[in-house]
Amino acid sequence: MNNYKIVVKTFSGLETVLFKEIISLFGGKAEKLNRGVLFYGTLEDVYRANLMLRTAVKVLVQIAEFDAKDKTELYDKAKEIDWGRYFTVYQSFAIDGIGQSKYFNSIQYVSLVIKDAVADWFREKYSRRPSVAKSNPEIPVVAHLQDEKVSVYLNASGESLFKRGYRQSSVEAPLNEVLAAGILQLSEWDGKQVLIDPMCGSGTIPIEAAFLATGIPPNFQRNSFAFMKWRNFEKNLWLSARDSVKLITDIPRKPYIFGHDIKAYAIENAKENLLMSGVQRIINFKEQDFFELTPPAENGILIFNPPYNKRLKLDDSKLFYKSIGDHLKKHFSGYDVWIYSADESGIKFLGLHPDKKIALDNAKIKAKLYHYPVYEGKRK
Repeated sequence: MNNYKIVVKTFSGLETVLFKEIISLFGGKAEKLNRGVLFYGTLEDVYRANLMLRTAVKVLVQIAEFDAKDKTELYDKAKEIDWGRYFTVYQSFAIDGIGQSKYFNSIQYVSLVIKDAVADWFREKYSRRPSVAKSNPEIPVVAHLQDEKVSVYLNASGESLFKRGYRQSSVEAPLNEVLAAGILQLSEWDGKQVLIDPMCGSGTIPIEAAFLATGIPPNFQRNSFAFMKWRNFEKNLWLSARDSVKLITDIPRKPYIFGHDIKAYAIENAKENLLMSGVQRIINFKEQDFFELTPPAENGILIFNPPYNKRLKLDDSKLFYKSIGDHLKKHFSGYDVWIYSADESGIKFLGLHPDKKIALDNAKIKAKLYHYPVYEGKRK
């Protein structure tokens, strides 16, 4: 089987988590990149990466690499690629240019040149060209530029892998599923401790936690990936990858993952998503004000994502965070607390001292994950 150069994209700050996932799943060697990880693997590995990697945003498979310093060179070399090996003239495609180059003023222009090369390749072979789709192309192609270096990839995922398939309902500014999975792994939660998300919104952190605890692949319920439209798609290989999943069975038979939110509609949304997720047995969602919440066990872990005072505005950010800190100190002694926030000015009023700060961007929002071990009195 062919060995492909595979680049898996993720969020800035999750490269090490994704690297560990890839080494654990595939073994061998991998290389951390900016917002991604590179490794080499088979077609089955491409399928498994889309299915299994919790912190992957997209899986890209390289099909060509060349140098180009002008339009003619770019067009000619893109046209040398055997495009018919990957898709047919009856399918739609799109070129997404990314990166930067001192030889081309516009990445969009690079995309147009490569698009023309693809269209002309098919026209010369079949006297017709495939259609170009502005949204949801059957064959999404990525062209990455670094000065004269051009790398051409097939996007094996299609839509971003945070679209797991279980989210039916959402709230304002929901937490991305990939970010939630990354936060859980950064917290080093063991999958067995009591876990509480006291501001759970539509339930992303608890549901991703349940997937992690049970071994359910994050995209097990997703039924559409771009690689399924490739000419060399091997359905039996894909089914084999799905069948190879080994679930974890030694988990408690009662809820030990808890999600709370003050908004009734948020809990309704979380419960709808939970029904689609298939992990109802170990999660309990309940409408509950954090400031009235008491712990269900002597110790455990709290992981939550309070409003940032950016997309969701707070009346008094400083008072809000001070109140969170006071409640944690009064009621959650013995708990590990992880707070993901972009409100740097507000979180300073928490009244607790973090022993870890991890930079972890939420799209274009600069944010950090803070760790607070909560103790009675002063920590020695």
